[in-house]
Amino acid sequence: MMKEPLITVVIPVYNVREYLSECIESVLNQCYKNIEIICVDDGSNDGSSEILKQYDIQHFNIKVITQKNQGQSAARNQGIELAQGKYIYFLDSDDLILSDTFSSLVPQMEKYHLDIIRFGAKSFSSGKNVAITHSTYDFSDEFNTKKIYNKEDFLRKSKNAFSASPVLYIIRKDILAENNILFEPNIIHEDELFTTKVFISVNRAMYASKFYYHRRYREGSTMTSKAQSKFSFDSKVTVLYRLIELKTSITDLNEIMIIEDRINNLINSLYTYSKIDSRYKKSCIKNFLVKNTTTMYYFKAFRLFIKRKIYGLKNRLKHLYR
Repeated sequence: MMKEPLITVVIPVYNVREYLSECIESVLNQCYKNIEIICVDDGSNDGSSEILKQYDIQHFNIKVITQKNQGQSAARNQGIELAQGKYIYFLDSDDLILSDTFSSLVPQMEKYHLDIIRFGAKSFSSGKNVAITHSTYDFSDEFNTKKIYNKEDFLRKSKNAFSASPVLYIIRKDILAENNILFEPNIIHEDELFTTKVFISVNRAMYASKFYYHRRYREGSTMTSKAQSKFSFDSKVTVLYRLIELKTSITDLNEIMIIEDRINNLINSLYTYSKIDSRYKKSCIKNFLVKNTTTMYYFKAFRLFIKRKIYGLKNRLKHLYR
């Protein structure tokens, strides 16, 4: 019987003592056994480090790396650098995966020589006062679970069903090495850039609709605590500039189209930052728009559309109250 190929699971860890063991156990309890687990402790100070030390001692396939706090990107990049597996998977340290995740998905990657396999997820709340804003990640309306997608079809489908989070796919590690793909350091929203680069680099892909991933909504997570911060805003601006640079370096129309779509979505999201100084916000967006003519035209059209909608609504209200 052929040995199962090694899969590396990279888990960035920062102050998740309450949830860490449950996360790691969900990997140790996999039906699939040829797994390398790399936990990168990003300067935790809540006792997470002590938990990792115990796992490191007790399990031969767990490797613990400790670094000063540099952010999730740096932690994941450490994992990529050290990964020995044929396949690589990124797991957030407060979330869980089902026990049949790898036993179901890795054989499909092997059988069909896939570069990537995407899958579904569902969310759960950790605390009575924590609201779930995105209950499921289900892309079965776009993807056929029995189909092998070539690059053109995969990008076309992903354009309508884009999810930046790398926890929702397993990737052939050589894709990262061959295309020099890493996470952008010193920002959040780094997944937007990373996943776009990954998607335009794959040639064979599949989708599994089962919710293998269980995402925890909790107080104090990165995205909840920094959702409206200037750091979040500036991070998105950085990602936008990187996407423009990426677009100018390629000629494939399908790749350009999905990059353009991500640019348009991100620039729209900048306007939702109500706590950012308006002059600073307008200045940043203006500087960005002049660097990307296509998006500038798109955005002018979008704003004109909104103005017309508002104007039409005002006219209807006038007639209504006459």
